[in-house]
Amino acid sequence: MAFVNCSWCGNLVNSNYAEGPFGGIHWGEPGYIPESHWFCCRRCHEEWEREERKRDRESYPPSEAELLFKRLANEERQGAAPVGSDTKVSIPGYAYYSLSKSVCEINIEKVVNLSAHQTGLLKVIFWLSKAGKYNGGTLDGYQMAESLINKNEGLKQGFEFQNITRSISVTGNPPKGSYWPVITINEKCVDGKWYIVGWCNYKNPEIWS
Repeated sequence: MAFVNCSWCGNLVNSNYAEGPFGGIHWGEPGYIPESHWFCCRRCHEEWEREERKRDRESYPPSEAELLFKRLANEERQGAAPVGSDTKVSIPGYAYYSLSKSVCEINIEKVVNLSAHQTGLLKVIFWLSKAGKYNGGTLDGYQMAESLINKNEGLKQGFEFQNITRSISVTGNPPKGSYWPVITINEKCVDGKWYIVGWCNYKNPEIWS
């Protein structure tokens, strides 16, 4: 019998058997390929392969594509709030809108950050609500138009965005009917989703025909 050492744990392995209770698992060609290895069990083989893959990753620098992916991922996270953020903003002044089939005009006097921290990126969304005036939670309705308020960063604690004027292409097309108009301010979080952190309702419904 010919015995060799397991390349992972060092136990003796009978090299006359490919595998089994008295033999081992072979990797490579003994006496021909220098990287030939023997293993006493599949678990040792898997642990050795895992370590080899880790060593390969550390031996070679990341490719340009990998570096680009990491950079884009970091940029995507910038300006994003944690999931479950307690951000709260208000729209204390006027908030006018004009809606047609193709364009939604929005004019907001100011958006104020009431939170004890800076917000993530914010955007304004105009909705047609199916369930009446909005009072928090999930908004059951149609998202008609949206626009970033600031492309670079969120709103600092105690600060406000002023004179937010947008002319936005309408993307929603709900069924004909009567809906309640709602403007929401949504915050971007690190999960890539936008969550409502402030809103305003209107007295009269909007007829979509």
